[in-house]
Parts: sequence; structure tokens; C-alpha cells
Amino acid sequence: MNLTAKSLLLILPLLAAANANAPAKHAAEDLICHAGAECYPRLFEATKEFQTVHADQDIPAGLHVRLNLETGLKEAKLYNASEDTDSNAVLVVDPESEPESVDAPAPAAAPKEAIKPPKPAAAAVGDAGVFATSGAVLSQGLSAPPADALTALTALEDIAHEIYWGVQLASTHFLTLLDLATLSPHPGVRASAALVLGSACSNNNAALDAGLKSLGSRGARRLVGPLAKALDDERDEAARLRVLFALAQVLKSEAVRAEFVRADGLAAVVRAAEGAKGALLKRLAVLVEDAWLNSDMRSEAKPPGEAEMALRGLCAPFEAAVVAEGEDEDTKERVASALLALMERFGGCPGGRGAEVRAWVARVVTKAGGKTPDELVDAGEMLAAYVVENKARFDKFQDSNDREL
Repeated sequence: MNLTAKSLLLILPLLAAANANAPAKHAAEDLICHAGAECYPRLFEATKEFQTVHADQDIPAGLHVRLNLETGLKEAKLYNASEDTDSNAVLVVDPESEPESVDAPAPAAAPKEAIKPPKPAAAAVGDAGVFATSGAVLSQGLSAPPADALTALTALEDIAHEIYWGVQLASTHFLTLLDLATLSPHPGVRASAALVLGSACSNNNAALDAGLKSLGSRGARRLVGPLAKALDDERDEAARLRVLFALAQVLKSEAVRAEFVRADGLAAVVRAAEGAKGALLKRLAVLVEDAWLNSDMRSEAKPPGEAEMALRGLCAPFEAAVVAEGEDEDTKERVASALLALMERFGGCPGGRGAEVRAWVARVVTKAGGKTPDELVDAGEMLAAYVVENKARFDKFQDSNDREL
């Protein structure tokens, strides 16, 4: 089959264990629902015909996936081995799948001697070819033509999250990915490079260690400087979100966190939060809570250091977000969680809008009508469930919100 201007095809290597004949029934938690639109399954259900894949759906491994270049939409169907396919098709992958959960511990890194290439049954040959071909382009660094760089990075997105390939990428191309993510003049290249960089390091301590080692004795400093600057300078929304994703992954390293604080990176985070909305604000809230305000840090007796006190600058934008009209509830829930964590870390939150936050909490609780958090979750009211469950924690600190700490 020939690639045309209308479609770019991808054959993922593993066959999906999908039953195309049985009608699917879904629990509420297995559906994705948006206001004014019909709900659809969280996990994409393939048939023998191509169907559009929603941006927030998960795709099972082994499907025949293509990117329709005429519509810009991703489509997928069950893999059919009898169909003629192009073995050299460029890989097109699912958008980043970084974890949204707060306080989720990263898995222990696998011993380096245990990190081996996937077996041939898992299409190691195909992945190795992608790595070699794309690596040749990355070897050109910033001088690579943007179209070639974007094609190479797009191909790497699908394998970067695997332990083995993440280590290989970090060992050989870490600095190039960092340069492309922060210095390329092409926003698409910056976004894709940041995604590959973050995916390689996501829950992969060996890859992050290898990447830092490749940067030399001051690896953490060489890493956080460009990322913090990009957080300030990046104006393309997609690229900025991907930079935040990459930053969230590397900040799981204690050494990187410490260097980020020393480099005044927290001030860049606060500046990014000022006026931020939607996905950007939500990702900032999750990043800050995961890196500095998670349960382990809140339980430490050690008081916050002087540099860490810069996080108090997030009180104002976080308070403004939870009381704002029009902000989506998922973002509000994430921001409210980070705001409460700030209160607990600093004994209050001097954002100047404590009275409005108290009124907002009261309104949410009243609207819940006495329902328990579990009942609210069953009804799909996640924000209300969070506020009702944590009302006592909010009340404990709100009296101190309006005074300078």
C-alpha cells in the first residue's frame, strides 16, 4: 500500500486482544463525557473499519492506526495480517500519557543489568530500526531540517516510554532532545522533543540517571537551566505543555529538584501560573504538588527552606482559579488539591482571597446536598466529592489565608 497525502499509516507491533463481535457495556468510570457531547469509552474499541480515535482515549496495543492528514484526526481499526501494508510507514503515536495522579510513588528502577532489548516477538527489530533511523537525524542536532526532525521525533514517541529504549535515548541523545525542546525555532519540533524527553524519563530512573550522566558532572544544572528558561519564554501552548510534562518527569530526581530550586526555577513556575487557565494551570498544579507538596514532604518535620517559600506565590493564582466562573471542574479539583497542600505546607496561604475561597467551599458543600463523597463520585461530581471530603482540612487553614505569613 502506498502512503498518500491523505493518510499516514501505522501498524503497531502487538496484536490487540479485542473482541470485535461482543457488544460493549461500560461502567460510568469507563466512559469519557464532555458537556454537550455524547459519551464514549475511555478505552478505544476497535472494529474491522477505521474509526476516529478521540484525543483523550486510550488505544490498545496492536491496532492498525493511521493519521488522516486531510482531517488531522487519528483513526484505528483491528489489525488484519492479510492486508498489504507499508513496512516503512512512519510511526504515529498516542499523545503523551503522563500520570495525573498526585502522591503516586514512582516504581523502583530496574537493575541496569536487567534492562534488555524487547524480544523479537515484541517487534524489537522494528523498534531498533526506528531508533537507528531517527537517531541518525537527531545526530544532526539543531541543524537537522525541521521536517526531518519532526518525522524522527514522531517516530520515537512510541518507543521512548519503554524502559530499554528510554535508556538508549537518554544515553545517546539526551542533550540533543533538550536542545531541540528548548532552542528549535519550530514549535512542533520543540513540542515533540519535549514529549520524547519526558517519555524517556517517565517512571524510568535508569534513563534519567543515564541522561544526567551524559550531561557531565553538572548534569542537573545543565538540565534545569534550559527547561526553566523555556517555561518563561515558550509562547506556543502545545510546546509549553510538553515542556511542563518533561519538567515533571525530571523533577522526580532529588538532585534535579534541588538544582531547580537553587536556579530560582520556582519563580518561573509562579510566573507561568499567573494568568494560566485550563490544561496549563492543571498541569502546573499537579507538577508542584507532586514535586514539592506530596504527602511525604508534608509529613516531614523539616520546615520549608527560604527558596521553597517562593511557592507561596502560587496562592494568588490558585485561589483565583478555584473561585473563578467558567473554569472546568477537573482543573478546579487539581488546583484545589494543590492549594490545600500549600496551606498545609506553609500553615496558610496569603493569596488575599481567603474569604472568597471560604465562600466557594461553602457553596460547593451546600450544593452537594448532604451527599457523601462516595455518592458524589458515583454521580460523577468529582470536584464536589473532593471538597466535601476535605472540608475540615480547608477550614483548619482558611482563617490564616488573609494575613501575611
